[in-house]
Amino acid sequence: MPTTSLLSLTFTELLANQTRPPLTVANPESTVASALLSLKKLDRLCLPLASHTGRKRVVAVVSTSDILAYIVRTSGVSGKGDGKLHPDRVDLTQPIDRVLPLESDEESYRFWERDYRDTIETTLIAFARGVHRALITDALDERPPALLTQTDVLRYVHANMSCVPPSVSLDAPISSILPSAARKLVTMAADESAISGLIRIRESKIAALPVVNTSGSVVANLSVSDLRGVTSVELYNLNSPVIEYLKSLSPNGNPKSLNPIVVTPQDSMRSVLNILVEKHIHRVWVVASADDRRPIGVVSQSDVIATFAGVSVP
Repeated sequence: MPTTSLLSLTFTELLANQTRPPLTVANPESTVASALLSLKKLDRLCLPLASHTGRKRVVAVVSTSDILAYIVRTSGVSGKGDGKLHPDRVDLTQPIDRVLPLESDEESYRFWERDYRDTIETTLIAFARGVHRALITDALDERPPALLTQTDVLRYVHANMSCVPPSVSLDAPISSILPSAARKLVTMAADESAISGLIRIRESKIAALPVVNTSGSVVANLSVSDLRGVTSVELYNLNSPVIEYLKSLSPNGNPKSLNPIVVTPQDSMRSVLNILVEKHIHRVWVVASADDRRPIGVVSQSDVIATFAGVSVP
């Protein structure tokens, strides 16, 4: 078991025993459609883009959120009017770098970059405050670059519980972190269209929301990851009720999104960490009780990392 505290680890130590494929860097001239397929195949939410002049140099990272913004912008759909997506206006054959946002506060161009020899503390703080990924490079060019995500951090902690700071009790109930994690919860009704939910996600600057039935209980989960692999033809499905759209994403009609995992305020940090890592998910919805599935909050990977780093979530 490691004796090094989580905050004192270097990226070399963090990634040492994690098996990961070589970093896939996309050609900036590849299409939006091919990027969507790559994201689905790689099971990732973002794709590094190479420079037009140097194929090995990463200059930006395009995410599913960026692609969602592109679809919304080019289709003319909004939360007003008929709220209908017009797929014929969305050109998925455009180069992927066309979807990158122009806003300076977006993460795509200002990606977090660190060296393998750096310690991870400042990156954990960045993850807790909204950064989703970090590009890890080697100043000595001895190792290939790697894209570090919040999932990588939680996998390490899950396998090395002794690295958790002494101030953090993994057996404490998650109600202890809900004051910082319980931001105003954004939801959608099960009979609303998928595109209306995705627009709400974009406008609220979140990554996912719970879908609730007429009783207010959680019945599904909609996230930006549900855009991965979508083709020009399948864009029309976004106008369907969200439950129908989510069913269309899985050959057997029963995708993970329709079986959302929930926890209660009494569940422990340890159990939430286990769920996030073992179920390969980014968040769990907090419901009132085991018998009452009305959502009252959310605990995300960022919230758990914020607890480990000792910082508050904005």
